[in-house]
Amino acid sequence: MELSEILVLLGGTQVVVAGLATFAGKWWLGRLARVHQGRIEAELENFRAEAAADRQRLQHALDRQLHVHALQFEKELKVYEAIWGTLIDVAKAVMQLRPALDRYDPEETEEERKSKRLSRLADAGQGFLDEVNKEKPFYAPEVHTKLMALQATVQREAIEYQYGDPVQQRDYWEKALENSNLIRAQIDDACEAIRARIGVISAA
Repeated sequence: MELSEILVLLGGTQVVVAGLATFAGKWWLGRLARVHQGRIEAELENFRAEAAADRQRLQHALDRQLHVHALQFEKELKVYEAIWGTLIDVAKAVMQLRPALDRYDPEETEEERKSKRLSRLADAGQGFLDEVNKEKPFYAPEVHTKLMALQATVQREAIEYQYGDPVQQRDYWEKALENSNLIRAQIDDACEAIRARIGVISAA
C-alpha cells in the first residue's frame, strides 16, 4: 500500500497534519509548563530562603534592641535610686537650718550652731550634686532640670540662713516658710518626673 492510500485511509493529509500539529503543540506546551513550573519553584524557594534570612535579621535586631532597652532601664533606675538617697539627705539638712520649733544646745553660740548646720547641709549638698552631675548622661534631661531647680532653692535658703538675722529682718521666718514650702514642692516635682520617666521606659 502506498503512502497516498494510507493518507486517504487516515482521513487525508490535512487531518494527519492537524493531528501531528496538535500532538506537537501539546507536547511543547507540556514541556514549557514543566520548565516554567521548575522556574517558579526555584524562585519560590529563593523567596522562602530570603524571607527566613530577613526574619532572622529582624529577630536579631529586635533582640538587640530589647537587650539595650533593658540595660538602659536598669541603669537609669539605679541612677534615680542613688540620686534620691542623696536628695533625702539634702532635704533633712536644709529643713534643719531654721525649723519652726527649733532645738539647740544653749551652750552653743549662734555662730557655732550656724556653722554646724551649714556644714551638714554642705556635705549633703555635695553628695547630691556629685550624683546629679556624674550620672547626667544616663538619665532624662527633664529630671535633671527639676533637680537643679531644687538645688538652687536649697542654696538660696542656705545663704538666707547664713546671713539672715531673725531680730533685724521682719520677714526672716516668712522667708524660711516660703523656702521650705517651695523645697517640698520641688521634691514632689522631681519625684513625679522620675515616676513619669520610669513609666515611659518600662512601657517602651
